[in-house]
Amino acid sequence: MKYFKKNMHYLLVTLYLFSSQINAFSFDNNDLNIGIPISEKTSANKTSENRELNNLLVPVANAGASESICFGDEYQIGEVGDTDLFDYSWTSSPLDTNFDDNIPNPMVAPDVTTTYTVTVTEFSTGETDEADVVVTIIEVPIDAGSDATICEDDSFVIGEAQDAGYSYLWTSVPFDNSLDINDWNPTVTPTETTIYTLKKTSDLLGCFKEASVTITVEQLPVINAGSDDTICSNETSFTLSSASGPATGVAYQWQAIGGNGSFNNATLLNPTYTIDSNDTSITFLLTAQNNLPGDNCPAVTDEIVLTIEELVSVSAGADGSICATGYLLNS
Repeated sequence: MKYFKKNMHYLLVTLYLFSSQINAFSFDNNDLNIGIPISEKTSANKTSENRELNNLLVPVANAGASESICFGDEYQIGEVGDTDLFDYSWTSSPLDTNFDDNIPNPMVAPDVTTTYTVTVTEFSTGETDEADVVVTIIEVPIDAGSDATICEDDSFVIGEAQDAGYSYLWTSVPFDNSLDINDWNPTVTPTETTIYTLKKTSDLLGCFKEASVTITVEQLPVINAGSDDTICSNETSFTLSSASGPATGVAYQWQAIGGNGSFNNATLLNPTYTIDSNDTSITFLLTAQNNLPGDNCPAVTDEIVLTIEELVSVSAGADGSICATGYLLNS
């Protein structure tokens, strides 16, 4: 069918060209004179009549209507066209390689505002025509804030300054009930590391964009200095063996408040304290702090009290013996 239509077209072209030559001859007073073609007596007539009689030969490009679309949306450019009679070739600026550039009406989804130009070529004559269309991308500006690390129980402000004409919607993973989901820059107090995602929507066009921010929560170390204890004054050392805390990532420091002795290493979790002869009651204070790079979180503390009791002197009296009769015999 396509072959038939093209051949019919070529036949029409031939007949038209032949008839144009016949029109070039006119008879005046029975004399044969050569004149101009009747249809070309005026330039205006030439243009209109040539296009009317020869509309199959003259391509008229139609790139479609320029339009503004949301980022990520598609838009159809061009027209239905006739691929049996015309060739269609599209170019774009800036370059867009993600559309069919050899059909009359392709779908496009540019990332940025783009001008598309179509060149329509008539197969038999090689005549061409061009037209262009601009597809404008509506970009939604968005700023969910910067990633940050905060201490446990601290708060942090995320999001951006209010932008008129837009609506805001936040979600969080895991769920954070401190989040105001419709605020553009809410203050959050997460209990654990949380990802907050902002969806910003244009009230006019419905275009939207999403962005996320991660708030890392630095958990404070959980420590236990142990239990209060009591020892006798004849003991020379005391090991803080019941103290507990993270094995890594934490810096420890012990203090012996009220004591005159010394630690073998005060930065160990379970050091040994050498008791001074004058020690009677000692408060052992344990301080722990995360030693992560850039850590600014406060230290945590716990304490126990060690009581040192003097030995009790006991005397049973002098040695002696008794008789079978029950009398005491002094030695």
